[in-house]
Amino acid sequence: MNKSHISIGFVSALLFAMTSPLHAYADTTQNLLVGTSDAFEGTLDLSLVLDDNSVAQEFSATASSTNQTKNFSVSDLPAGIVLYTDQGHDVVTVKSTDFDPAHGGDLVVTYLTNGLSNNYQSVTVEVERTGNLWQTLVNDQSGHHVVTQAYFKANTVFGQVVGIKSITFK
Repeated sequence: MNKSHISIGFVSALLFAMTSPLHAYADTTQNLLVGTSDAFEGTLDLSLVLDDNSVAQEFSATASSTNQTKNFSVSDLPAGIVLYTDQGHDVVTVKSTDFDPAHGGDLVVTYLTNGLSNNYQSVTVEVERTGNLWQTLVNDQSGHHVVTQAYFKANTVFGQVVGIKSITFK
């Protein structure tokens, strides 16, 4: 075998490795928020999948009760992302028209308050990048601060859960 075949083979292999989907394994995940509730079992974890430059590529939602993870492209945010469904209802959705994958933005979290009447409420949170760290922030009676947990308080009618009464952030 001559040297030109070896170098062409090496260059081809290097180009393949650089453009291969296997290169995506360098992505990292940063947790944004862990949701718990008396309305549903387990936790709902919201994370960001970041590239090598800490730029957001996807949102990842994991429901511990079903051990299922759903990934959504950042480009899906303007249309809205359904994070949690139950009995045919979109229980928790996230939407943003100003999210920048390199810097962050406001997320509108919409939640089902009453599945019988199909009523929803919304709260706005910020997802912000500082250096390589992404954080979730809220502006409430405690001021503007970082949060890592959300508690979804159940709304009940005659002892049956019909939706989410409120969301408390810590």
